[in-house]
Amino acid sequence: MFFLSHHNVVEYLSKSSVFTQQELSGLTLDVGKLNTKNFSIIATLKDGRKFIVKQERPTLSGIFSQEIFNEWQFQSMIGNISHLNPLQGFIREMLTYDHENFIAIYQYLDDYQELYSGILRSRQILPVTIPGWIGAILAQIHRATFNCEEAYNYVTQPDSFWQKRGAAFILLQHRITPELLSVMPPDYIKFIGLYQRYESLDQAKVEAINSWRACCVVHNDLNVANILVHQDWENITSFALAQKHSVVKIIDWERSSWGDPIFDLANLIANYVILWIVSMVIDPSMSMQESINSAEFKLEDVRPSILVIVREYLQHFPEITQHFPDFFKKLIQFMGVALIIQTQAKIEHHKQLVNSDIYSLQVAKSLLCRPDASLVSILGVTEKELASVAISA
Repeated sequence: MFFLSHHNVVEYLSKSSVFTQQELSGLTLDVGKLNTKNFSIIATLKDGRKFIVKQERPTLSGIFSQEIFNEWQFQSMIGNISHLNPLQGFIREMLTYDHENFIAIYQYLDDYQELYSGILRSRQILPVTIPGWIGAILAQIHRATFNCEEAYNYVTQPDSFWQKRGAAFILLQHRITPELLSVMPPDYIKFIGLYQRYESLDQAKVEAINSWRACCVVHNDLNVANILVHQDWENITSFALAQKHSVVKIIDWERSSWGDPIFDLANLIANYVILWIVSMVIDPSMSMQESINSAEFKLEDVRPSILVIVREYLQHFPEITQHFPDFFKKLIQFMGVALIIQTQAKIEHHKQLVNSDIYSLQVAKSLLCRPDASLVSILGVTEKELASVAISA
């Protein structure tokens, strides 16, 4: 196997059939995002075109997760199934995949910025236009692959990722055992203990997970860090134009699979709920209302983004409420599940439990145990008002 490094990327690209020797003359390299999962580097050709060269690294046990290959299958599906071809504008193109060496080459989208780091965090604004476009795009992907046998066959091939039912909920299945205590940080164990001590929460969580129904292609890791927005997005006046010019792209389809569309949507919305929660000052000396009032992003600031995601999703996939008569209850409960999973993953990564994580759990408990009341408090409208969007579409 060929292991990529900063010293041999040019050698590898020279032997590949993607670029000519002339194109590679004057090649410059920049370190990509540093993480423990993949080796990534940005290659710039003499003519200014940029590409990402990414290689999956084995785990400590020497196993390859095949996540990059899984994205290659997803992209092949869109390219080879004719009615899915229009979806290509919504993703970042993978030019080639070297299965033997787990290496992929992607287009580098120099004119795009990450939604979270480039707009939400750096500019401290919550534009409602972008989440509306994201909701519409997600709806089109779910709708185009809904009960599609050809798509199903692509994403459930032998080497595909997350073939098992409910694999998205693997973190929630952890029980505190001697084995878990030996490998997980103490704060991770503490968080598991916190949410498992509520019987009502556990019952609601089981109810939500049991309602999970796989019926279309889903992203499985949808969050504001996996969405790219063109730098000229503010000049785009409609979704039709945004679609025509590929203004928004959903990237990192490495965990895509056959799954439940409502859980995919809930994951995205949970990200906006987390934006609100982590912007609070949560301190033992403060009352909960004082913490809520201290939020840099108030719920009232986040709510329009959440609402437009749901409305645009229903506008572009109205029949989903017929396929799922309990659509709104599932959505709210899945938001609670997603909130727990995302908080749990954050604690595992940072090895630290902070006060905002405790409040995230409280919000998740409300979403799971009181979905009807939570719908109104989070979205600011009733189920009847939202249902009318699907009916009129």
